[in-house]
Amino acid sequence: MPTDIPPLTYGTFFHIYNRGNNRENIFFQERNYAYFTELWWKHISPIAETWAYCLLRNHFHAVVWIKDKTNLDLTGLTNDSTNQNIRVDKGTNLSDSHGDLSGLNNKIKEPSQYFSNFFNAYSRGVNIATQRTGALFERPFKRIPVDSESYLMRLIVYIHQNPQKHKFEDDFRNWNYSSYHELTSNVPTRLQRDRVIQLFGSRAPCATLKLLTVIRATPIIIIAIATTSTAATVIVTAITVIIGIRIVVINIAAAILII
Repeated sequence: MPTDIPPLTYGTFFHIYNRGNNRENIFFQERNYAYFTELWWKHISPIAETWAYCLLRNHFHAVVWIKDKTNLDLTGLTNDSTNQNIRVDKGTNLSDSHGDLSGLNNKIKEPSQYFSNFFNAYSRGVNIATQRTGALFERPFKRIPVDSESYLMRLIVYIHQNPQKHKFEDDFRNWNYSSYHELTSNVPTRLQRDRVIQLFGSRAPCATLKLLTVIRATPIIIIAIATTSTAATVIVTAITVIIGIRIVVINIAAAILII
């Protein structure tokens, strides 16, 4: 693995993203989006909570929390002698209820393996359906640790705005393949919707509106300049462009508006 790709660690938020090999599409038909999410829940839910996602034609983004190692849903992993499904809850002594499970840790795959299994499963299904061959995704898949609450909030906003950023839609709210509609409605979901809403600082019934407002409005900064100098307005505008923020510069005295 390249040295600039960090390992997935337990108890950590990550921005997971990947794109098609050679920047090709990863979604070829409408049904591919549903197939992607079906496999995502199957392979990723045991190891991670999903807080947000967006699926675009040639790439995707997701925000996940890699669960603590002591709080994994290992349904499907079985003990050879008892043939029982095992769920490991935080603080549980494995030997208390399932006998000697000292070898269980050896059966727990590294978090990255769950994602690799997901990518392989989706690629195999799509290749068969479209009669294509070869790698579908770039390798390795990208991951960035999320180290602060403010970064997590900005990331969730950024992910939902992606369809508009890449000009797939004029309004990101019209894109059907993101978690935005699940987060701002009451439809059944496997997302961590309540915790995302709580993160943005409000609860129902105001939470939905607040999340909508934050996603639509960020990041915009209004700068008012009390001078008749057009040059001063242009200079301030240039500085804000250089540092990479969206601004509205209002020159109060000169009645100049620059967006």
